[in-house]
Amino acid sequence: MDWKDPTKPPVGPNGEEWEWRGKPPQGGDKGGYVNPSNPDQSAPPDLGHPPPVGPHWDYTDRNKTNPGWRVYPGGRIDEK
Repeated sequence: MDWKDPTKPPVGPNGEEWEWRGKPPQGGDKGGYVNPSNPDQSAPPDLGHPPPVGPHWDYTDRNKTNPGWRVYPGGRIDEK
């Protein structure tokens, strides 16, 4: 996945692109990508988030007990 370009959807291990769900434009702040093989996994971009958190993606898997992760454009991952 290209964490710097929200217009490029994530691609699962099976090569299938994640589906954009939300309002246009794809990769905008009014939607997110959903894993077609596991709809409990989603990754909406939040690249306009102000400091101190800053730009990131919110990765969520509703099958997990934690609230998800923040994935930053540089590759750093923080649990929410």
